Amino acid sequence: MSSPPVAQAPWMLPVPTGGKPGTADRFRDSINAQGLYQLTGTSPTWSVQPGDDPPPYLLQLDWKLTRMGLVGSGDALRDHLATWPDPPLHPAPPQAALADLRGRPKPTTPLDFAEACRMASTAIGLASAGILPEIAAGVANKLLEWYPTGQMIAWGKSHRHVTVGRPHHMLAAATLSGWDAIEETLMAGRAGLWFHGEDISTAHPGAIYLNLLNEVDLPGVACEAMPVTFIFEFGEYLHVPRLDFMGVTYVHSLPVAEYLPANLPAMVGLVHAGSLEQDALREWFVAGFNRLADYLIRWQNFMTKTGELRPVVQQHTNMTVGRILYVSAHLLASGERGARLADFWQLVDLYAGLQGGGIPRLFNEKYWEETVVGAVGTLPGNLATLLQNHARDLYQEWVDQALGGVIPPSRVTAAGVTVPHPKGTRVVPPNVFLAQHLQERRNTLHGYELTRPDQAALLGIHNGSLPQRLPEWGRFILIALLAGPSRIIERRFLEH
Repeated sequence: MSSPPVAQAPWMLPVPTGGKPGTADRFRDSINAQGLYQLTGTSPTWSVQPGDDPPPYLLQLDWKLTRMGLVGSGDALRDHLATWPDPPLHPAPPQAALADLRGRPKPTTPLDFAEACRMASTAIGLASAGILPEIAAGVANKLLEWYPTGQMIAWGKSHRHVTVGRPHHMLAAATLSGWDAIEETLMAGRAGLWFHGEDISTAHPGAIYLNLLNEVDLPGVACEAMPVTFIFEFGEYLHVPRLDFMGVTYVHSLPVAEYLPANLPAMVGLVHAGSLEQDALREWFVAGFNRLADYLIRWQNFMTKTGELRPVVQQHTNMTVGRILYVSAHLLASGERGARLADFWQLVDLYAGLQGGGIPRLFNEKYWEETVVGAVGTLPGNLATLLQNHARDLYQEWVDQALGGVIPPSRVTAAGVTVPHPKGTRVVPPNVFLAQHLQERRNTLHGYELTRPDQAALLGIHNGSLPQRLPEWGRFILIALLAGPSRIIERRFLEH
């Protein structure tokens, strides 16, 4: 994992004023005790020196269960669990869920499969550290009975990484609300700013990893415990009909056909990973998730050119990325078009908030090729080439289907789209039309303003369709975020 840019030290951190005497100093001492940074000085600024590197957030534990038994060491899982607090949880609920799972036959319907996964997740999610290895092994052995070529792996989450990431939450809270508010919050036993909001520590890496290549076929399931994410890979791709699509379309009588373009392709391909590629993809994903977590935690990445740290900028960036991960997980897991489009529009705004150039830049052909397709090239082996070609084909499909909605068709020529603006008609190149049209479509989420010239010009010549696979944009820009956070999270806003 490459290190983030290291700035000249010391840096200066403006200290929020006010509060009871000694509150800021006690906070400074608590940061120094963690070792990630060393703070010296007093109000109105602290001088900051970098200390130890933070640990990676995700760790592939040397623990894997296959039909041949345990590969690795049982101590690897137990030792990791010992690094986390162990809340007193009653053993009866997880044991009952495991017993229920053990008594089930192999699922033959989507509902049976969903219920089995629910029992597995309940058993693992409610188990205390003392019995979690036993419960996880029981879940794995039952799943191996059904899918004998599969395997259960474990990703440990670093409690220390979460802990050393909390100071910037407190600094941002003190900047926004003052030290008195921090003092009262700590005395009340409550967490810091936005502790229960969007944050990478509350993201679901297992779900994102399993759906990273496509949202149709299922390579495995993830079961979350606070200190560990367990992933059972089936050793094959299961073709399980998406229950969200079935429920919305058939059970609740809402077949979604809005915005469909007329020029749908007869057939589209899906990318699958072979067994060796899956191992390499897993390593790439863990490294990428850790790269992103590392970027977000380091104060160096949220410092102005003059050496001043900006904890509020760091905080709102963490919040934005946390929301991106949450919405991306939902997008990748959803099969229903309306839900995927809703997630897509959220992601457009969230990514636009991380960089300059506005929404049109995110759909610019040069940006797509250099930033997104280039990042996809870091994927392992043949997956890089397959997904790069897939990304280019998708972009051209979006352009073609966007142009296919222009009315009348004579407005579209080889040079582009003839757009009637008040100050004179102009011909907009195809890829530029896609970007500008999507900008105006995004603006309609706040209501239509056809009296505004730009919206009237770009929407008045279109039938309202949207590219069928437009939500796939969220998959590829997520890959780019994991591959190189600094290419997506731009530093220019630190100067404001």
